[in-house]
Amino acid sequence: MRSGQEQEFPVAGDGGAHPSSSGAPGSARAPGGLTRRGAGPVPGTGTAPAHRSRAGRAAPWRGALPWASAAVVLVLLGVLAAPARAPEASPWERLADATAPPEQVWTYRPEEGGLRSALLAGGKLVVSTTHGLVGLDPASGAQRWSHALAWPRCTSDGEALVCVPRGSTVLDLDPATGATVAEQTVADAQLAARQGEDLYVITDDGSLELHRLTAEEQVWSTRLAEPTLAITHGTQLAVIAGTVLTDWSSVADQPTYAAAAALDAETGESVGSADDPVLVHQVAPGVWTATTTTTGSRYLREEESPVPIDPAARSVGYDEDWQGTDDLRTGPDGNVAVFDTTSDSWRWQTDGPGIALARLDGVLVGLGFEPVPHLQAQDTATGELLWQHEHTTGECPCLADERTLVLVTSSVTAGEQGFTVGLPRLTALDARTGAVLWQLDELTSTPQVLTDGEHLIVITPQSITGFRLG
Repeated sequence: MRSGQEQEFPVAGDGGAHPSSSGAPGSARAPGGLTRRGAGPVPGTGTAPAHRSRAGRAAPWRGALPWASAAVVLVLLGVLAAPARAPEASPWERLADATAPPEQVWTYRPEEGGLRSALLAGGKLVVSTTHGLVGLDPASGAQRWSHALAWPRCTSDGEALVCVPRGSTVLDLDPATGATVAEQTVADAQLAARQGEDLYVITDDGSLELHRLTAEEQVWSTRLAEPTLAITHGTQLAVIAGTVLTDWSSVADQPTYAAAAALDAETGESVGSADDPVLVHQVAPGVWTATTTTTGSRYLREEESPVPIDPAARSVGYDEDWQGTDDLRTGPDGNVAVFDTTSDSWRWQTDGPGIALARLDGVLVGLGFEPVPHLQAQDTATGELLWQHEHTTGECPCLADERTLVLVTSSVTAGEQGFTVGLPRLTALDARTGAVLWQLDELTSTPQVLTDGEHLIVITPQSITGFRLG
C-alpha cells in the first residue's frame, strides 16, 4: 500500500530537457520512489567545441544541483516526518497476518451502564453504552473522549459518525474528539445514516418509516414492511452503491423481529416485491447482501454499483474471489456449488456445503448438516473435499489473511433430544488444511468482531477486548 502519491523529479543536465510524461522512452526508476528521467545521454545542441573540458561539462550542474538536491531532501524529510498510515481493513475485514495467536493488549468495561454496540470510525473505536458514547484507541484501549447521551445508536461509513440518542435529535459527531459537528431535530428518530448532503432516518411513531432528508427537507418517506423474520442482530443502517440498506431490530431497545429493507436511495422504491420480499443481511462492516428467492446483490462500501449474486451466496462472510468468474450457486442437490460464468458450465455441482461461509486461497469453507453438523472445505476448482471437522458448527463474523480464516466455531454434541451446541470460540483455521492455528477462550455469545487490519477487537455484551495481530 502506498502512503502517498508518487513524486517525479526531472534531473537537470545531460545536455537538454527531458519529457515529463511517465510513459516517455528512456525513463528509469530510481531508489526511494523517485523517477529519474533520461537514463541515457542526450547530445547537446550548442556550438561549443566537441571536446569540452571536464569543468565545462560540469558547469550546467552547478546551478541546478543545489535546487534539485534541496527538493529531494525536502520531500524525503516530509516523508519521514509524516505519520505512518494505519493499516486499512477492506470491507472484507482483510488482515495482513492471522496465523500467529493474537496478543491480548487491553480490556474495556464501562464504569456504568451496559455495552450496546461498537464500530470503527475515523481510526477510533466508538463504543455505545446505555449512558453515552466513548472513543477508544484501537491499539491501546485508551479513552480519548466521552459523550453523555441516553441510549445512543450510531452508524458510520468508516469515517463519518452519525448518532441518535433517545429523543428526536440526530447528531453528526467528530469520531476523533466526540465533538458535535451538526445537530438536527427529527421527530421520533431511532437511527440515522448520512450520504453526502442526504440524511436517511428511521423513525418510529407506532410504525417504522424510513425517510430521506436533504437540507432538512423530506424527499421521500417509505413505511418499512411488517417484520417477518426472527433476526435478533442488526440495528444497522447503511447507504451503499445507491441503495439504503437496513437490518433493523431491537426497536425500543428490546430484541424483536427484524424489519429488513433495501431501497433505492433516490426514490425510496423497494428492491424486492410483495410476492418475493427481499432478505437483507449485513455480513461484515461495509458488506451487505440483499436477496430474494431467485436473485440477489452484494453491496460493498468501496464499490459504486452492487454486485449480482445468487441467493446461495447470501451467507458468505468473506470472499476474496468476489470479482472472479466463478459464481456460488445452488446445485441440483440443494447445496452450494460452483458455476463458471466464462464457459457457462458447472465446475462441480454436488456434495457442497449447505451454507457457504467463506472463500479464500482457492477453498470454499462451509457448513454441512448430514449426518451431523460439520465444517467442511472444498477446492473451488474441482470440488475435492479437502477437510472436514465433524461435530463442529461455524458462522461469521469472518476475517482472513491470504491463507487463514478466522470465524466463530462451536462444538456440537448429540443427545436424546437432538444436538447441544457449546459456547462459541473465535478460531483461526488454515483454509486449505483445516489445521487449527489458534483459538480464543470460550465466549458467552457470538461476538461482534472488528479490525483495522492490525488489531483484533472482540465485543461481547460484557466487555470489549483488544488484541494485537501478527
